[in-house]
Amino acid sequence: MAVAAVGLIFFACLGAGAALLRLLRVAADQGGWEGVIWSFAVGFGSVGWLGFFMAATGSLTTHELIIFCAVCSLGVIFLRPGSLAIGITRPWTPSMCLLLLAAAIVVSFAVLEGITPPTDADSLAYHFALPKQFVQNGALEFVPRAVDGAVPLLIHMTYVIVYGLGGEMALTLWTGVVSAMAVVFLYVFARRYLGTHWSFATALLYATAPAFVYGGVSGQVETKLALFVIGAAFAIVEGLRTGLIRYVVLAGLMAGCYAGAKYLGLFFVVACAVPFLMHKQWLTHAVVYSVAVAIAGSQWYIWNWAYTGDPTFPVLFQLLGIPDSAIWNSEQDEWFRTYYRAELPLPNNPFWFIVYPFQATLAPLPAFESDRTGLGPFVLLALPFAAIGVWRFRSRIVASELGTIALITFAFYALWFFVGSSQRVRHLLPLYPLLLICIVTAASRAA
Repeated sequence: MAVAAVGLIFFACLGAGAALLRLLRVAADQGGWEGVIWSFAVGFGSVGWLGFFMAATGSLTTHELIIFCAVCSLGVIFLRPGSLAIGITRPWTPSMCLLLLAAAIVVSFAVLEGITPPTDADSLAYHFALPKQFVQNGALEFVPRAVDGAVPLLIHMTYVIVYGLGGEMALTLWTGVVSAMAVVFLYVFARRYLGTHWSFATALLYATAPAFVYGGVSGQVETKLALFVIGAAFAIVEGLRTGLIRYVVLAGLMAGCYAGAKYLGLFFVVACAVPFLMHKQWLTHAVVYSVAVAIAGSQWYIWNWAYTGDPTFPVLFQLLGIPDSAIWNSEQDEWFRTYYRAELPLPNNPFWFIVYPFQATLAPLPAFESDRTGLGPFVLLALPFAAIGVWRFRSRIVASELGTIALITFAFYALWFFVGSSQRVRHLLPLYPLLLICIVTAASRAA
């Protein structure tokens, strides 16, 4: 039953994504595995977006969820089969055999995690608890959490659907499948700039990062958000290369899905706007991009505003002058701000902005949580080689696609560090695939 439930929502994501890509006339540009993974990434956000309305209207019975997924699955007719070759050809080299062995080990552990009941505190108290609550009560409810208010739940709506179809094991399996698809998407995207071996290694580096191992098969959303990050970066690169508005729309939808799944997505929305603002058609792109972001990501902010008067509840409580209520008051708001100051052990200044990656990797403070949920040491190890590659090809960087990807990554990191409410390293995990592509490509060019 659990496997059937995961299969049903998987094809619902594929179908919804393929249909939307066809509507945007992007499907004609994608084929084979690239088209499949594109469809899943877009469909994952679409199913989560539509799931809000299913839950808000109390349509969470098993029969209604089956019908919903079945209708979404019809969109698979828009997939273009093309060539499904993944680029790994025989005879296999020793290095490829080693990579395949590593991948087999990673997959085997992921499967074991997927069939194991959840154990991490956040999943038990929040990420999995809320979907179960919604399914048991038959409808979406406003839940103002005592620690950090009410957060956007776009990804959690897919949890609601899969839990309603197959129970807890389906839920844990689904989180593993989505995280795995993010790894595959990274491989597909990296193939644009790297050979098969380096692309495979880059995907494995992401899949074995401590933060990924911690949250990949759990309710943590960071590993799943990578689908939106890679999709948005992909669309921005294509939009700037071709000048086609449909890619601007797609980038806005992907960035909006990030914002609809986590407040930090608002930083990603701004980061993705930076390359468009540097384009000669910046005004048109900005307007189209903003509308697409609003369509994809505004529903949870409207939901919060309707209940509290604060779209990012409780962040704007003081600024908007919201009166005390049964769910939030001035004393609680002061405690909230004091609590989050403890998650900012480093000053928000340019010096620590540069030093933070080194500090978090080599001598982490407890607030970083990077000793068990960090990104690992690879970037620092590869940095000297990447620097050589950047210097050798410095004249090409500004106008290159990798320059755009690096700009998005840098802009997000800057906003996160100077404006963010927490310095936990795992909050950077969704952008880690883009950083890996830049670092590995630069290092391989140096070689």
